Amino acid sequence: MSGWLSLGRHGRLICDEQQKVLWHNDQLAQFLSATRAFRIDRDLITITGKKEQTAFQDFIRSGNADIVLWLKDENDRPLWALQIQRIMTPGVPTCFGIRFAQTDDFLAADFRHFETFFNLTKQEALICRRKLEGKTVQDIVEIEGKSFDTVRFHIRNIYRKVGVSSREELFANLRLFLFN
Repeated sequence: MSGWLSLGRHGRLICDEQQKVLWHNDQLAQFLSATRAFRIDRDLITITGKKEQTAFQDFIRSGNADIVLWLKDENDRPLWALQIQRIMTPGVPTCFGIRFAQTDDFLAADFRHFETFFNLTKQEALICRRKLEGKTVQDIVEIEGKSFDTVRFHIRNIYRKVGVSSREELFANLRLFLFN
């Protein structure tokens, strides 16, 4: 639990199984003022997106692995990432740590080492990041100024090196790097 109590650069809070806030660091006030998708009322957490709230409650009820929820704006673009982890401390009831960060900052900070782990080239790492941002092949072609065939070639290499066959599997494998 000491890692959650440290003053990391991302906002953090700890809650119990009833979604009651037990502790938070100083960044919580800034986070709450910047989003309408996450609220704390009488120390209880509410996520306004129905899908995200359901995923959070399912996570609490189940013994599932840690999750990342994306809080979106009115145009359905992810603005905030919530990394939620089960904190197991002997002699203490189960609680949950929530780290929150703006999506771009979260991805930039937490995906910085995956390219060396999977031995990706610089171009493969760049295209992989774009895929994880939700970009299509056509989007990547336009953004990076590469040919369609070149982008597809790099994507095939990425999938082979990471050992996956879809973007969903790619994200599932690379999400381990979110929990450094």
